[in-house]
Amino acid sequence: MTRGLQFLNTREHFLRVDTTALRARMLANSQLSAEERRQLHELFEMAAARLHFEYHRNLERLKAIYAPYDPDHESPPLPQDEVCVVGHLAPIGDAFEELLLAANYAEMPREQIATCVAYDSQKGLRVKANLADYDDLRVFYRGVHVEERTFRSWLTPWKRTSEQLHIFSRAAMLVCDAAAPQAGITLKLFKDVVAEDLEMLLPRVRIRMRLVDHLKVGSSVTGGAVTAVWKALTAAAISPWVLLMVLSGFTGAAVRSVMGFLSRKSHYMQALTNKLYFQNLANNSSALAHLVDAAEVEKLKELLLAYYLLYVERECNHTETSLDRRVEEWLLAEFGVESDFEIDDALNGLADKGLLVRMPLTKGTVRGAEGLRVYDLPSALRRLDETWDEFFGCHGKRLPSEDRLVDKHWPPSESQEIAPGVIVRRIDAPQVPAANSGGTSGRCLHWT
Repeated sequence: MTRGLQFLNTREHFLRVDTTALRARMLANSQLSAEERRQLHELFEMAAARLHFEYHRNLERLKAIYAPYDPDHESPPLPQDEVCVVGHLAPIGDAFEELLLAANYAEMPREQIATCVAYDSQKGLRVKANLADYDDLRVFYRGVHVEERTFRSWLTPWKRTSEQLHIFSRAAMLVCDAAAPQAGITLKLFKDVVAEDLEMLLPRVRIRMRLVDHLKVGSSVTGGAVTAVWKALTAAAISPWVLLMVLSGFTGAAVRSVMGFLSRKSHYMQALTNKLYFQNLANNSSALAHLVDAAEVEKLKELLLAYYLLYVERECNHTETSLDRRVEEWLLAEFGVESDFEIDDALNGLADKGLLVRMPLTKGTVRGAEGLRVYDLPSALRRLDETWDEFFGCHGKRLPSEDRLVDKHWPPSESQEIAPGVIVRRIDAPQVPAANSGGTSGRCLHWT
């Protein structure tokens, strides 16, 4: 185990369960009737649609925040004072952190980044990075697991040795290059990242050849040079022509040694390129879109888990603590997944959708504890539907008969009503056209 990375061996908030599999397992509960399954499926769909719309708005806000710093922005970004029309804009670092925490990522402390960068893995490509090259460098990760990899050491090539490495299922980076601050802020998203090889993902890295590679190239050059010098001294005593042939051979050996060095360096460059090509998921604004989608999925899973267990185990009088423990037990029993469930986020999501009620408990519980209740399925569906109707908060709703066409009288002055004497009448059946109707029949707007 890599010293300094023990903090990675803790339970994560990340729910390593596919949403489709989670919903299917819930609907397969034999305690539910056919009607309950249908209604629960509808609730899943409505909750997913509501969250999708919310996170779509969040994506637009984040893109507006990031636009002035995006290296890939196609059009000139708006000044910050004009961008503020989309609402309150937090600094890009804070907005990025908020998004990643919502997607159940965890941030790697600066000292742990330094530990990963300084670590020399015994297998794979070796590169060198300096954290001083960056004005800002933040790393977030989720989905940590440990893998054991075997290798042959150059000191003991006859036997295989193993080492344990931490693998991040996903890793996200925010990088600001100190050498080129005008280039903006780079956002990167990777998959299957070895924590101990984290420096390979940084934009300013330098390749280092291994000691065994130095020995191979150095021994070849040294051996060739010593042999050539010996042959040159011997040939000089025999004939100038022989000396010329020996020097030609020495030149060829030197060229081969240089080409061997360049070939080895090219091998390292190709390995680095291939690794980054297959591990890179998204960059800059596309990384934002990917992370917003991940945050949406995580919040949906948390909300569904909380509602489902409060509904099917309604006789248990769950409190916040007991529900947190019960969700973790259910995930472990059903999917074999260990997780530190975010009970606060789940309950806040239910409360925001109007599906949760907190009730004071007095018997058999900790003093001051609150019991958690959710509405039944028909009520929950109705309440979710109402939140859609009120989502945009339109004021001054009017009846269809009060609809008007905009004309020269709009907007009205304080002392004048809207187009006095003008009304809108909907004609649904063919009628004799009025003189000023232009010969229109059928469904139309008719002025009188």
